[in-house]
Amino acid sequence: MSDAEGPGQVWPVIPLAALPITDATIDETARDFIQRATTARAAGARPFYSTSANGQVIALCHHDREFDAMLRQADQIHADGMSLVIFSRKFCPKALRERVATTDLVHA
Repeated sequence: MSDAEGPGQVWPVIPLAALPITDATIDETARDFIQRATTARAAGARPFYSTSANGQVIALCHHDREFDAMLRQADQIHADGMSLVIFSRKFCPKALRERVATTDLVHA
């Protein structure tokens, strides 16, 4: 997955600890989910798979190959932790704009 594609958009990704983290705001993500939920899928198409990662998830990926493989099947991986945003600001050429916490996304 080099870019996570939303309806009509190509979402940039920022590699963090070898995971492609989607660089989208919580509002962009909420709108994207609504568009995906209201757009018909082709018969037999697999559902859109979005997940999130924090420091614990990254550590687990490095110790559990099955978990890592499952996570990498996702269409999008969001930063569900401020530690990932801070890390990207200090060590990546392009920083994540914000975290997209799953608990906050429910209310967005």
